[in-house]
Amino acid sequence: MQKRNIGGRAFIVFALGAASHYAVMFNRVAAGQMFPQLMAEFNTTGVGVAALSSIYYYTYSIMQVPAGALADTLGPRKLLSSGLLIGGLAWLLFASARTLTIASIARLIAGFGLAGIFLGLLKSIELWFPAKKYGTLTGISTFFGNLGVATAMFPFVILVNAIGWRASSYAVGGLTVTLAALVWLFVRDEGPNYREGLKKPGLVSILKTSFYGLVEVLKNKGSLPPFFGFMLIFGGLMTFTGLWGVPFMMQVHGIAQSVAGSLMMLTTAGGALAAVFVGWLTDRSGRPKLMFCLLAGMQALAWLIILWTIGRPGEETSTVALCVAMVSMGVSNSSFLPAFVIMRKANRPEMSSLAQGLNNASGFIGAIAMQAAVSAIMDYGWGGEYFTEGVRFYSAAAYRGGFTACLAAVSLAIVSGLLMTRDARG
Repeated sequence: MQKRNIGGRAFIVFALGAASHYAVMFNRVAAGQMFPQLMAEFNTTGVGVAALSSIYYYTYSIMQVPAGALADTLGPRKLLSSGLLIGGLAWLLFASARTLTIASIARLIAGFGLAGIFLGLLKSIELWFPAKKYGTLTGISTFFGNLGVATAMFPFVILVNAIGWRASSYAVGGLTVTLAALVWLFVRDEGPNYREGLKKPGLVSILKTSFYGLVEVLKNKGSLPPFFGFMLIFGGLMTFTGLWGVPFMMQVHGIAQSVAGSLMMLTTAGGALAAVFVGWLTDRSGRPKLMFCLLAGMQALAWLIILWTIGRPGEETSTVALCVAMVSMGVSNSSFLPAFVIMRKANRPEMSSLAQGLNNASGFIGAIAMQAAVSAIMDYGWGGEYFTEGVRFYSAAAYRGGFTACLAAVSLAIVSGLLMTRDARG
């Protein structure tokens, strides 16, 4: 009876944690889907709306290490419920905003609150399930996260067009606050793997834990390969899917924007389907290092295909090849699963969530750095032509230069994978 109760509680904890991750991933991209409505509402430019959407990542990235410390000390129940509450209230503030400044502050608050959700989810898996299930359950959680992205791209857009962006935002805020209440009521920290040590730290304690924990994790040689490996892979992924992919297909291959956007969805589909399988296979094989290298190789393959198509604009075979590249690129995103497994094993259990926070932050560091670097290469190769008014036209040679840099980066990620160890504690 006790085992049955534990199993039922574990399922509830995991289900609510996965729902929380769904909410975070939805929030991450939902603001960008209201682009024209927000531009008109706040009388701003495309750059202004883009900044409003991306400002979320500033506090989200900065909070990864402190959030990891909170997951290890405060516990997932309080971290998940408080984060969702802050995120939900931020949506309500966003919905009521009359100026771009207030809307931006709301997005900053949302990033701050939701930064710890994924780490709280990982901690709850660690507390309630056997270690051999860690990768599988993380993969399933990732699948639900990708569903959140898909929901923001399709049903949410329909809802915004039907009832307006403010009413839609109020609805999202209300649902997020409701989820926070459910987490508080039903999630518990005292799972089968619970150890005495969760406490209520003050601000000074959290900062000390974050600082000294960060130093400890970075001094651990086993932490660096998964950190840099995932940084390079995610940086390449976001450079293509989040910035240069659609312009590339429009300008080099003459593909309509709507079609290019649809092709880009193949990366989300590939990532969602791969996540469950990769997580299960990582647990089953017990070889996360091999899995990471294979997934990094999938992105290298994607970049090789994309570079191959540059010399074949407008060909039907190129479109098919791009579809294959999109799926392969999306599959590579699952590299974080073996990277997180290795990072967790490489550090003390007391530092596991903090280490995962650092690894999670590495992806956003890579995205910011690689987008800037590739954009600089593209601008260097710009010939002074314009695609449409105010939109630069980049030649095939410029894209070849920028994407070759991405191929070089993922090659370094494979090297990082080869340097990973299963357990570097020692």
